[in-house]
Amino acid sequence: MKIYNFIKQLKGEEIIIELKNNIIIMGVIVNVDKNMNLKVSNISDIDIDGQKFFKGNLSIRFNNIRIMVLPSKIELR
Repeated sequence: MKIYNFIKQLKGEEIIIELKNNIIIMGVIVNVDKNMNLKVSNISDIDIDGQKFFKGNLSIRFNNIRIMVLPSKIELR
């Protein structure tokens, strides 16, 4: 439950997520459910060349996430 509570605190924060299929997205966390699945808005997909493609909203199943890059202002205690 500690991880769930930590991720819940990220609501409204802009994060970068790398998925297991090598897609990198950037967006704002809108909601986190009890299974730690994320609803993210203002999505932009970043390709290998660094170009951004805006896609709107997205739901991400937690087991598809490889890496979450958190904002530097978040304290990890």
